[in-house]
Amino acid sequence: MIKSSLSLILTGFLSLLFFSSAYADTRDLDDIKLYDIVKVEQCLDQAYDTIPGHARKLEFKIEGDDPIYEFDIKSTNDGLTYNVECNAEEGYIIEVEREVDANDPIFKSGAKITLQQAKEIALKIHPGRVVSNEREVGMDGSLTYEFDIKTKTGYEIKVDVDAVSVISRAEGISCMPTFKFYRAEDGQLKPLDVVQGFNQRGIEALIAKYGKKWNVLRKSRERKWKIKAKKKYSNYLVQHI
Repeated sequence: MIKSSLSLILTGFLSLLFFSSAYADTRDLDDIKLYDIVKVEQCLDQAYDTIPGHARKLEFKIEGDDPIYEFDIKSTNDGLTYNVECNAEEGYIIEVEREVDANDPIFKSGAKITLQQAKEIALKIHPGRVVSNEREVGMDGSLTYEFDIKTKTGYEIKVDVDAVSVISRAEGISCMPTFKFYRAEDGQLKPLDVVQGFNQRGIEALIAKYGKKWNVLRKSRERKWKIKAKKKYSNYLVQHI
């Protein structure tokens, strides 16, 4: 499971400001004007509410069709650094990841591919020179290698490679994030639908769709149970009158 983004480095707010695109290296900073984004302070307040601390770096990027502010925050609670992403159009937090080193017990025990293997995967997609890398643990338990790759054209591409890609391939997941909907049926999980990327409207639509079906099914089962229980209780009364 791989996610890539284009980065243009600027000096500015906090330490560094990046502009990123999840698609190609043909975008430029003028594309920011296409989005109706909230003030960065609004997202920063949300980020501090999530991870109290000190922001050390800010990235602005486009993932799918969504503009994203990403803050690197050093937590005052545990001293660790967290990457906090905020939807720049709506002003709410969408993802939190913790930066870890190679000896982190969670990452070490859960990763199914090595840093070198992940690097080779990233360079196959975006040839160039790796200038930095990170290991990240998501609040949802996801494990990710992140690479900053400088291409021949001078752009800096950020590439995320899932460290548990064995599971990703088995589940047919090819992008981050991916939301899969299942239904328990005869002891098995039956796949219903999938949403790739953070498509809030798509996710909400499927929750409404399958939530409504589940409620109808639940009410139907409750009616059947009540009818069955009523008949059983009636028989009990008849037998004991």
